[in-house]
Order: sequence, then C-alpha cells, then structure tokens
Amino acid sequence: MKRFLLYILICLLFYESGFGEESISTIQEEIMGYNLKDSFIDISFGENSVNRENALSLGVKRDMLKSGESAFTLLYPKILVSENAVNIQDIKGNLVSRLDLLSKEPGKRWSRVSFSKNGKYIAINNIYEYDQKLEQVEKAEVLVLDDRGNSLWKMKHKLAHLKLSPNGKFIVGISSAEWKEAPLLLYDRNGLIKEIPKSSESYNVEFSDNNDYIVVALNDKNKSSVEVIDGNGSRLWTREFIGNVGSPGISKDGRKIAVGGSSYENRFLAVFDDNGNKLWEKDFSGTGPFIFSDDGKFLFAPSSLYNAETGEKVWSKEDLLGFPFVTPDFEYIMIVKPKWERTTKEKDLINILNNKGEIIWVKEFGANEILYGASDYKPQVNISSDGETIAVATKEGVRIFAIRAP
Repeated sequence: MKRFLLYILICLLFYESGFGEESISTIQEEIMGYNLKDSFIDISFGENSVNRENALSLGVKRDMLKSGESAFTLLYPKILVSENAVNIQDIKGNLVSRLDLLSKEPGKRWSRVSFSKNGKYIAINNIYEYDQKLEQVEKAEVLVLDDRGNSLWKMKHKLAHLKLSPNGKFIVGISSAEWKEAPLLLYDRNGLIKEIPKSSESYNVEFSDNNDYIVVALNDKNKSSVEVIDGNGSRLWTREFIGNVGSPGISKDGRKIAVGGSSYENRFLAVFDDNGNKLWEKDFSGTGPFIFSDDGKFLFAPSSLYNAETGEKVWSKEDLLGFPFVTPDFEYIMIVKPKWERTTKEKDLINILNNKGEIIWVKEFGANEILYGASDYKPQVNISSDGETIAVATKEGVRIFAIRAP
C-alpha cells in the first residue's frame, strides 16, 4: 500500500512539473532583478559574461548558482527611454550616459527614440516643426549614437517615423503617417539617397546586418511588390505579387530574402536569393516576422522552423503564435504568446523551445504585467545570445530568469 501511495505521489509531481507530453523545465525562479527608479517607455537589453563571484556581487541568488567559477551570460537593462531622456547604464545599474529629449508639445514638437534591431545603435528623432494642416514634418533632425551614448552622426530631414539599420549607417521613413502617398525616404549621414514612391500607407522595410542590402515591401490594394536596393539606392531586383505581403525577412549576409503572402487570395512563403531567383515556395498562412539564423541555414516563420536552403519544414507549433526572440544559432527560440479571452488579454505566456521544437521552459505572466514598447509595441523581453538567461520588463522592474541553473 505504501509503495502504491509513493507511486501516485511521484506521478502527481511529474504531472505538476509539466512532464508527460513534453519536458518543461521547472527552474522558473528569477535569479535577480533590477528596480527601475523612473517610468520608462522603451528598454534595450545588454549582456555580459560573468563568473560566480561577479554574479553574487550583482545580486544573483546564491542558491541559484552552481559551485565553481564557470562563466555564464547575464542580461541587464542597458538603454532606458523615458518621456524626457535616454539613459544608458552598466550591468550594475550605474548611469553611463544621459541624453535629454525635447520638451514635448503635442502636435508641434517632440522626440521619438528607436533602436536598431540588434540594439547596437540608437536614433533620436527630434521633430522641431510639424505642419498640422498638412499633417507632415517640416523640420527635424536625427542623431545616431552607439550603445554607449557616443554620437556618430546627425542630419536634418523631414521624417516623422523612421527605422535605423543594424549597422547604424541608414535611416528610412516617411514624413507623415496620415498622408498615404507619402514616399519612403532613404538617408545616410550625407543626406537623401533615394525616394521610393508608394500609393498606400502599408509598407515594411528590413535591412541586412553585414552589408548594405535593403528590402522594401509595398502593398497597394490587391497587389504588392518587393524591391531590394543597395546602399547607394540602386535597385538590385524587384518582384510583384497578387495580394498583400507581410514584413519581409533578410539573412544576415543579405543572400536570402523571405516573403510571405498575407492575403486570402494568395497565401505563401517564398525564399529568394540575392539575385531575385526563387529558391522555394510553400503554402503558408501568416504575415511574419521571418527570421533567419545567423548562418542563413534556417528560417523561423511564425510558429514553424524551415530549412532555408530547401524549404523543408523541420517542425511546427501552430498553437504558439506570438512575438519571437531567437538565439543567433537558433539553439533556443522564445515566443511571447498573448492569451485573449474574447477581446480582453488574459495573460502573457513565455515559451522557450529548443531547436527540435520541444518546449523546455514556460512561464505565465498577468495580462498587464509585461511592459510593451512605445515605439514598436513589442513585449520588452529578450533572451541572451547563448540562451542562458532571459530578461522580462514588468511594472515592478526588470526580472532576470535562468533557463537552467547557471
């Protein structure tokens, strides 16, 4: 009888821990946290390699650390944007640099801050004059900085909304969100490179990391186009599609471009090479984002992993649609999945998968617990490049979790 009761107890423990269908890690304690003194609207995370001694001095819980001096990667809030300033701090929370923003006068003058997708560069767009009648910018200046707060270049322009390239060399944007036909304008530090006409407000732009390739997707009613240009503004190739396309993806070296059809009439996922030749196409339903591994061998489309060379589907998790964050080698994929009850968000679920598509870590957060960015309305979370730790920005501060005991 005692053996039977012990068996039942063990089964219950495994059930509660999430084992059975898939192996889910039970290490869900936060190993440390950062209390934020001010209210911030956008956060970019940094990461440092630390040993046991460093980790303890930073406030990592002793009982969460293995013995020995092996180093692990720790995330921390590095760039914090408030309504009034951009603050850059080190891993200990010490202020490294502060840049004041314009005093906001709604509809007249304001500052808007954005990051490059790799978090290495910052663009501060200071809008000095805005024509409310024409609903467009008349006078503005962008300041581009590195992640230590050093000024790299600045330039006058007329962009209301802009996007910064991963190498910090280019900005692209529009002068008005209300004027649908406002052209896309591509700049570098020397001025305007190219004006790209468009006939609707629906557009997406992506940059390659290692070179100067820029992918522009334009939608116009029941047709769309994808154009690839270089850093001089020269068109390399263009393709037209029936229906609309979502946000394109481009590999780090610019040699593969992913395009997904988002219209009911034409749902597809296709990958092209850098000459515009189609490598493969699959039936697909989704709008992106499409993310390539650093070596360009794999492609993550919403909830599915593909072989980027052949189009073969490696695995699919159709119930895990959400915001993806990946390690460079795709060893780990983190998906923040908002859960809705009718029209009200009930909670956020963070799921971490390995490269086989197995869920190895999951944690639930309250409906309004995770902060979402003001510039892109994405959850303010990240996963370290080696998949050791994740950072989650909440109303109470930034919480650092270990996927496994460091």
